[in-house]
Amino acid sequence: MNARSAMTEHGSFRLRTESKRLDVGGVVARGGGMGLPVWTGEMLTPPGVWGWSGAGLRLLETRAVRGVVEAALSRHAVGEVGANEVPGGGAWVVVVPGVTGAVEMPGLAALAIGEAFESSPLFTAACAEAGIDAGRAREDMPGACRYTARSALSAGRALALFRADAAELSEASEALSAFSAELSDAYETISLLYNIGRSMHNPGRADAFAREFLGRLRGATRFGWMAMSLDDLPQVPSVLASGLIADGADVSGGFGRAVSIAASRARASKESVIIKGPGAPAEFGGGAVLAQPIEIAGRTVGSLVAGRKGGGDPDLSSYDLQLAESAARFLGSHLHTCALFEGQQRMFVGTVHALSAAIDAKDPYTNGHSERVAHLARQLARACGMSDEQADRVHIAGLLHDVGKIGVPEAVLCKQGRLTDEEFALIKRHPEIGHRILRDIPLLSDILPGVLHHHERWDGRGYPANLEAERVPMLGRLIAICDAFDAMSSTRSYRRAMPRGHVLGEIERSAGTQHDPSLVPLFLGLDLSEYDRMVARAMGQASSPPAAAA
Repeated sequence: MNARSAMTEHGSFRLRTESKRLDVGGVVARGGGMGLPVWTGEMLTPPGVWGWSGAGLRLLETRAVRGVVEAALSRHAVGEVGANEVPGGGAWVVVVPGVTGAVEMPGLAALAIGEAFESSPLFTAACAEAGIDAGRAREDMPGACRYTARSALSAGRALALFRADAAELSEASEALSAFSAELSDAYETISLLYNIGRSMHNPGRADAFAREFLGRLRGATRFGWMAMSLDDLPQVPSVLASGLIADGADVSGGFGRAVSIAASRARASKESVIIKGPGAPAEFGGGAVLAQPIEIAGRTVGSLVAGRKGGGDPDLSSYDLQLAESAARFLGSHLHTCALFEGQQRMFVGTVHALSAAIDAKDPYTNGHSERVAHLARQLARACGMSDEQADRVHIAGLLHDVGKIGVPEAVLCKQGRLTDEEFALIKRHPEIGHRILRDIPLLSDILPGVLHHHERWDGRGYPANLEAERVPMLGRLIAICDAFDAMSSTRSYRRAMPRGHVLGEIERSAGTQHDPSLVPLFLGLDLSEYDRMVARAMGQASSPPAAAA
């Protein structure tokens, strides 16, 4: 039986179909208020009864009394309410037969004593068995509450009504609890989907979204762990392709393999799968596991998997299935957006790289310069405490910082020897030319300060605006150090590359004059191993390799 068949509709909410045994404690107590000791199949010694005390209660515990009660219960397990006179007379055993159904109502038996009970054989036998003086027993029994055959039967019918009322109240309470749970589930679902929707604002961080998604979904359910398995497909962001991530569990080793098996079953079936019983992997510990396929543009690309459900009801419900389906649709939609955004980003970055390569290609001595500056600038940005996203934008600014050299004559860019003042004036125009080229591209608006101001100086003697100190935008200050370092480390048409120690010394001495004094120590602490590999690649690609940097 699956989780859907285990539920049935009750009005606008769900009640479980499993039979529930009625608690008849209240019925027994109400019978006691009528002077009736009441027994059930499980409770052969009644609780406090009005008018019965001490020796009287001990009589009710004897085998003699319990024997006639049990016999009456067994004879009238089904049928109508009856009042059976005990052997020898003087009392009646009132029987209310049990009823099975949505609420199982146990059978009841009550001892209704008459005026002649004290002279009956049952009374005499019970007193003898309990070793009680008959006179003392009479004092501890109800004197005012005595029954006839007719009133005993009426009392039995009253007990049946009491039990029916208790059953109705129990069903109403169950329905109210189910309705409250349904409202709570609905609120949790709305809250979950709202919060997931709010976290879908950044398509550039699919991995962070996926982990937040799993955490929020597990927090809104009673599952002990949740996992996500995605295939290596064009519709899936590359950072998540062929990956398995989880919240609340370690998916390495055997447990991860078991989760992958569950995920593959959902992918193959293209619908929700509940894995439990003998066919479930042993790593799941015998609990039910839910696997829900994830679709993007009509294609199954992975699965959500959840297990170790806790709370008062560890069985999977239709609510669990519906929530998993809704969450998987949300997830698939956003992952598709992330994949499309990633494709656009690759195209964008590819275009930027091509543009920067075209700039560098104008001068064989600056081959790879923009990429190296961009690499160093990203490193320095992270060293400053910038986020990955901010560092990525600094990298783009580094790639495009010299785009304005497109507007500088090649004869000037590639001239051997020193430049004249007029030629240097042409060179100094490239930041403003680059700014004009890029300013109408919305995606690049945030990197324009780096393009325009990467030749400003901390002391205000730079160009084009003679800005000083912190008036120079941070992007400009970051790129300025990296640009100066690569320029000194590379062979140019008018000089050879400087040794590494000399270059770092110049950077250190420039703190507070040419460069931001707070950035210089951070730059000097960068790992330059990847930079050196980039220089080596550029030298290997050059038609006439420049002299090696010492």
